[in-house]
Amino acid sequence: GGGVSLSVDPQQVLRESPWLEHVPYLSPAHSHISGNEHGLQRIVDVLAERYPNDFCWASEFDPAFIADLMRHGFLPMAHQVADGMYVMLPKLHQRRCCLRQLDSIKIQNGTRKRAKGFHVTLNKCFDGVVEGLQ
Repeated sequence: GGGVSLSVDPQQVLRESPWLEHVPYLSPAHSHISGNEHGLQRIVDVLAERYPNDFCWASEFDPAFIADLMRHGFLPMAHQVADGMYVMLPKLHQRRCCLRQLDSIKIQNGTRKRAKGFHVTLNKCFDGVVEGLQ
């Protein structure tokens, strides 16, 4: 698919939402898509060790950047900072970042019954997810 890309001026975002000045900023320059092979992993390591909150922010909604964020454990969310202006708030949960060894997860019967109408898919509609974040 053609992919979706959206970008806003970070300085304009900070004028609209000054609270973001105290939140770590991420951009594709931190990602392997810009040739920075270990950039996001280093950031994740520092955030996990020193940063007490879960959120970062980004002014770009590039699908390859979002995919790289997700590979590093971030959950990307959109946040409206002004009329028609959105930023991404990649969330790196302090306690929950990723699931490993999915085949070893035990799900209780009560949980199975409550979740009967739901299903999980992987890698089925990435561009649609990115569009939904806007």
